[in-house]
Amino acid sequence: VFNMIPIPPLDGSRVIYALAPEFIRRGMEAVERLGIMTIFVIILIAGPFINVFMTNMIEALLNLFTIFFRL
Repeated sequence: VFNMIPIPPLDGSRVIYALAPEFIRRGMEAVERLGIMTIFVIILIAGPFINVFMTNMIEALLNLFTIFFRL
């Protein structure tokens, strides 16, 4: 779930990159150079919020699998 957040260098940005017009791609390429540092800063600052988001997303996915597969 975290990897699909649309921030370079995460995979979610690759989806946006494939669908975006050319001027947005150029901006994303510029941001991607600083991508790993951006991720570190986001994790340090927003760690508690990311934890809540990830917990909710994982619970939702587990509930979805439980409904589909009746585990």
